[in-house]
Amino acid sequence: MERQLRGKQKGRQKWPYTFPVSRGGRRGPMTARWPGWQSRLAPLLATVAVFLVGCPRAQLDPGTGTRLGVAGTSHARSGKVFTVVAGREQAVIVGSGQILQSYIEQSTGRKLALVAENDYKPETMPPAIFVGDTAKARALFGKKLETMDQDGYIVHVSPSFVVLVGASPLSTTWAQYDFLRTYLGIDSYLPNKLFTIVPGHEVVRVPVGTRIEVPVFLSRDFSGLNTNNGLRSQPDIPWRFYRRYAYHHNIHTFITVEEFGKDHPEYFPEVNGKRVIVSSAAGPGPCISNPEVVAIVIRKCREFFDKNPAALTVSLGMTDGGYCECANCRAMDGPSAEVKGRRSERSNRYYTFVNQVAKALQQSHPGKYVGLLGYAGADVPPSFPIERNIITYLCYNRANWADPKDKAADLALIDAWMKREDRIGIYEYLYGLGFSVPRIYSHRLADMLRYVGKHRPGSGFYCEIYSHHGLDGPKAWVTEKLLWNPNQDVDRLMEQWSRACFGPAWKPMNDYFALLENIWLKNSRKVPQTGKFWGYQNDQQFKMFLPDDMPPLWALLDQAKAMADTEVVRQRIDYFASTLKVTDVSVRQYHAYNETMELVEAKAEPAKVLASLVKADRNMPDFDLQGYVAKLIAEDSTKLIQCVDISRPAQAAQYVFDKGVWPEVRALLKAGERDRAKLVKAAQDAVLRIAPAGYENEPAGKARIQNMLELAERFAVAKRVEKPPTIDGTPDEPCYRWVEQTPWFKWPTGTAHPSITHFALAYDDESLYVAVRCPQPDLAKFLTQKAYVAYGCPAWKFLSVEIFLSPDEHDAEPKQIPYYQVIPTATGGLWESGQNAMTSYKVTNNGRDLWQAEIAISWKKLNMDPRRFPCLRMNIVRNVGEQNDRNVAAWFVSAKAHNSPSARGWLLLD
Repeated sequence: MERQLRGKQKGRQKWPYTFPVSRGGRRGPMTARWPGWQSRLAPLLATVAVFLVGCPRAQLDPGTGTRLGVAGTSHARSGKVFTVVAGREQAVIVGSGQILQSYIEQSTGRKLALVAENDYKPETMPPAIFVGDTAKARALFGKKLETMDQDGYIVHVSPSFVVLVGASPLSTTWAQYDFLRTYLGIDSYLPNKLFTIVPGHEVVRVPVGTRIEVPVFLSRDFSGLNTNNGLRSQPDIPWRFYRRYAYHHNIHTFITVEEFGKDHPEYFPEVNGKRVIVSSAAGPGPCISNPEVVAIVIRKCREFFDKNPAALTVSLGMTDGGYCECANCRAMDGPSAEVKGRRSERSNRYYTFVNQVAKALQQSHPGKYVGLLGYAGADVPPSFPIERNIITYLCYNRANWADPKDKAADLALIDAWMKREDRIGIYEYLYGLGFSVPRIYSHRLADMLRYVGKHRPGSGFYCEIYSHHGLDGPKAWVTEKLLWNPNQDVDRLMEQWSRACFGPAWKPMNDYFALLENIWLKNSRKVPQTGKFWGYQNDQQFKMFLPDDMPPLWALLDQAKAMADTEVVRQRIDYFASTLKVTDVSVRQYHAYNETMELVEAKAEPAKVLASLVKADRNMPDFDLQGYVAKLIAEDSTKLIQCVDISRPAQAAQYVFDKGVWPEVRALLKAGERDRAKLVKAAQDAVLRIAPAGYENEPAGKARIQNMLELAERFAVAKRVEKPPTIDGTPDEPCYRWVEQTPWFKWPTGTAHPSITHFALAYDDESLYVAVRCPQPDLAKFLTQKAYVAYGCPAWKFLSVEIFLSPDEHDAEPKQIPYYQVIPTATGGLWESGQNAMTSYKVTNNGRDLWQAEIAISWKKLNMDPRRFPCLRMNIVRNVGEQNDRNVAAWFVSAKAHNSPSARGWLLLD
């Protein structure tokens, strides 16, 4: 941590915030305006040598929505203050104030004495700051503390002493940090050491008054805040996060394979007429129509609260993998309530189950809650009343509130849930991760938080954020402040943040982040949505920023850098400039292919699309974006977690193959041709016939046509066998015909990937047999991750191979015969799509640098009889790194998602 280098005074640095004061419209004392507060405060004493960072304020009590009284205002109006440090004066800390002592010393160079309350002698010792559970705090606020929520705390300042106390040890800690933030400007304005700011002060005097702080949202949590100390850690100056409510995917933990899999298959989900013995957040949930399952869940919930009496909630959140399909479960379905024409197909079923558990808990554990997600077909309330001790977290993205219709629909849904529940939860997608553009919508988020806070104080908030702080700047800091008190003014919070971080350069930086939010707002009104997140993990997000949007942003950064008066401020500005480069290059690369994609959408001739693709390759910014991003992440991972690739070239290449190459292959296949070499030659000849004239004379043309010729080789052969291979994870049988084609292709760019996967196939009338060999130099570090060892695990998040099979779309309608996907992991887990066609599999590894898998897949369950479909479409995709690495290699290019029908080569059944 460093001190703000600004306004030195006798070798010390001043807090750079200029305290703004304005008069109201009627006579009376002056009103100090601070982001989100308006408090009565008289002019400070002329002897105060620093601008103060905060002032007394009233807080809303979330239980009532009424204002709590502000004590000590007469002292504030008369100019009375408490002196922390000034000249020879120096306060003493009484109680558990180590945090306060440490940061005051860093700010002032003065170490306040820390004494026990029994040793404090007010007659002979300096004025005291009482911290924590002291007799002074109990005498003044004992009754209030007994009735206050456990997150609440009190900051009481009189001319002769200060009391900082919370209703719990945690909130006492928050009281200390509140004092430091408010009166000394000490905070982590970004969870990065560069933005952990401890301003220097020669004199600290604090205005008298009492603030009683109670959060409006009682459960507040971010997932993946992304700090210098780790993705899921707190900032150096901790923010006021505390997850009070449980609600996430959890129902599968009550009915586990280990406990019930052998003796009670009826507890597990039925899928396609068969009980699937699985307990995974990614797999289907248990059979909740079974009364024994309900009884087990009730019993285990009661046991949980008996063992954890301080817990307020237990989670019955549904899984991410669907529901049981048995007749009894389906009989519980029915039309839910209707909200603006919207209904949910699983609400009645799930809340019939949840109601039973919640009602039983009311009898045995009154005051305890059941939490879950309004999600996965249970988004709209059921058609019947629900128990009041249920907290439903509503999953939505308020970035969508740019569209008035979306805002109205979301508010209607919030209202529908608030009519049924005493508290609700907000589940927000505040990413971060999956975006290479700034994604700031704090004003719209504040509108929603104010609305819920007003009507259901005590509710909960959770967001998946996985922060890209280098793009989103103050978004996380502002959101944390709004969760405590959503009635704060977002513009004033942004100004406070900018002044703290950039000193004299605050105005252009404040304008920079305001412009980023306005660009998102403006363009989100014009660009059709792509799912809930406007382009999450998808390059369509780059429609949200246009090339013409970039120069004004750079101009503001240049202006700020010219105004910066210290090196540390310039470093903070560079922090954001370095990541804007990612957005700038990505946006320009994306829009370079506008003409090409317009031709694709217009279904133009393949030759015309290919010529436009080569032209776009030539004009695209020549910049190693992946290398640049890797360097940024290595230097400081708080800026970015990943970069979103441009998929447009791969989409165009798939189109050219679909319309200009594969028709000739299909004609040969229809005529009975099965010789791989002849089919490859036909495909490559087709590529060369439609290649633009003179392509070989320029680097962009040569590279693109070479890429297309490599794609034209994507034919694999499965040999018919009389004796099936042994599925033992050691694929050494001679029946396998190994495919070792290079290059493999990056997802989703379609460019060459350094890793390849060796695979082989064989078949008989019963099954298709697939074998893979996966070199993995750093395999050992992954083998301890136990979350990916079971059937139904989220295998795509781990070291794995994804195998996609389907008939050619010209032979069978996809709805008639859906594509099949199976994903084995390096640690033995496996996931497959709805057909559940896998009959046996085995994964092995050598513990160092190689893992292998064998899988037998039933033709009958696939509905892909090899006699009817002697040629299939296939892709194999290798997940080489961890989830956030996005290190994915594919045998055939995959532009959007691997399940796209055009993301396929060919499988020939010999």
